[in-house]
Amino acid sequence: MKKKPENTPEDRPKALKYAQLLLKYRARSEKEISQRLKEKGFDTQVIQEIVKGLKAKHLLEKERSALEIVKEKLAELQGIDRQKAKRRVYNYLLRRGFSEEEISEVKENLCLCHCERSEAI
Repeated sequence: MKKKPENTPEDRPKALKYAQLLLKYRARSEKEISQRLKEKGFDTQVIQEIVKGLKAKHLLEKERSALEIVKEKLAELQGIDRQKAKRRVYNYLLRRGFSEEEISEVKENLCLCHCERSEAI
């Protein structure tokens, strides 16, 4: 069995670069970033440092990333029954590591945005 190497000074910059690459493509949850870094073989301590740093730079904000994810998913689900689309989006966010409370907040924000647009029209 191959022994996992100790943390090296190069791990942190590599992990940060990989996390930024992932965020470049689309918004991701903290859980998703952590999971992908773990799959790449980075140490738990390095992963925690990267996640903390991304949060400090506001690159990993739960509400914002959830809103972006929902908007992308809703665009994919156009033409599907509204209730079915809601269930799919809800389950999708749960799988991405968002809590039920966070999903409810996003739902309220989407409703507020939608209501404001309707009033403007």
